Amino acid sequence: MRYLNNLVTEDGLHIVYHRVGSLFGDKPIDRYEILSSDLKYDDIYISIYSETVSLIPPDGYLFERDSINIEFDDGEEEYYEIDEVYLYGDKLDVSNTESLLNATKNLPPLEKILFDSGGINFNDPDFPYGVITYLVENLGFCPPEKLAKVLTEIKPR
Repeated sequence: MRYLNNLVTEDGLHIVYHRVGSLFGDKPIDRYEILSSDLKYDDIYISIYSETVSLIPPDGYLFERDSINIEFDDGEEEYYEIDEVYLYGDKLDVSNTESLLNATKNLPPLEKILFDSGGINFNDPDFPYGVITYLVENLGFCPPEKLAKVLTEIKPR
């Protein structure tokens, strides 16, 4: 989840996700359904059971932050730096209110209510509506009327 929470689209837009299920073979591969804030659906397949840690984002995605902590089954946690080539570079200038307002004016409505990428590690039959509602109500602030309006603009997959 820490890996997915650090992903953004190549345009820097946040994502919401849920784990659809797993494909079983020698090592399980988890399938995650993704919705970016520009309302594009995608699937990402991740094997967390590999012996090596690959911090290369899937095609069409970059990392938002320059490092990630990964916790292993034995409780150990390791810190990894992300290669600069995989980082999304354009950051909003929050020090200047006018430039911040101009930059956010053209963002998709869903991006305006998401503060970060996030999701859940189980299947949500109501995806993406349930996940978005959970994220906004528990991790951010958005008036209920605005949330309802944004949710009506999202078409099911």
